Amino acid sequence: MGEDREHHTLKPVLETVQRRYKNLGITDNIYQTGAIVTADTGFANEANMQYLHEDQINGDILDNRFRSRDPKFEDQKTKYGKREQTPSVRRQLSCPDLGVTYNTAWKLKHKVLQVMHDRNQAERLSGRIEIDDAYLGGERSGKPGRGAEHKFPFVAAVQTNGEGHPMRVQLRRVSGFTLAEVRRYGQQAIAPGSHVVSEGLNCFRAFDTATCVHERHITGGGRASVANPEFNWVNTLLGNVKNAITGTYRAIREQHAPRYLAEFEYRFNRRYDLKAMLPRFLTVAARTPPMPYRLLKMADSYA
Repeated sequence: MGEDREHHTLKPVLETVQRRYKNLGITDNIYQTGAIVTADTGFANEANMQYLHEDQINGDILDNRFRSRDPKFEDQKTKYGKREQTPSVRRQLSCPDLGVTYNTAWKLKHKVLQVMHDRNQAERLSGRIEIDDAYLGGERSGKPGRGAEHKFPFVAAVQTNGEGHPMRVQLRRVSGFTLAEVRRYGQQAIAPGSHVVSEGLNCFRAFDTATCVHERHITGGGRASVANPEFNWVNTLLGNVKNAITGTYRAIREQHAPRYLAEFEYRFNRRYDLKAMLPRFLTVAARTPPMPYRLLKMADSYA
């Protein structure tokens, strides 16, 4: 079964929902009134299945291998799997209704992402900030975690409010998790006076400065770091980011990673005012310098 970074959030979320219904005087146990809990495969693991069973919660959570057992998906890889397709088939499936070539659609997509990327660079996080190191990989499998081949590093940070709710995020590509590189990121992206909460990775000592309050938690990595409540939102963010990018694009090229990360960051930080997102984006796009194709296909700078 799946073992993603967000699986640990299922139980606390369901318990919170139950308490709210009880406090409102609606019902003592919402899950005994015919309610059905549904969630994606990121929440499917043995511990969650055992929890639903013991608490008699009617849940519909598919594991990440359900398609391999369903005859309806028998020819899915042949029709849609990138490894089984020729380049021409992939391009036809990428933009069937746009009436443009694959290259034109690709250029348009990356020009849009570039606008989001440039806009994000002007923004800084402040207040309490959860921060963590992360890797995102391509199609080829390899060693997991730090030092993995075919994977690229990026910094994930979440600004929370006084109630502990996530407000804004940052997803910034870095060349590596070194003291100098994280210090460069912090100077560009973290406002003075912020309270940074990080794990014990040595590179995060870059936040041990007179202008920043740094709170380090040595977790030892693995499940212990994921279960630490101090990193609840940054761990949830990482699970959502990886599912969103790999689920939408399957694989991305390393040199274009900053733009794909910028897309998630831009949309997340403007989720409270969806109606204004498009007009604001068009205003920013009109002020963004032109980006010709020869620059679009080059490696992006880390930011």
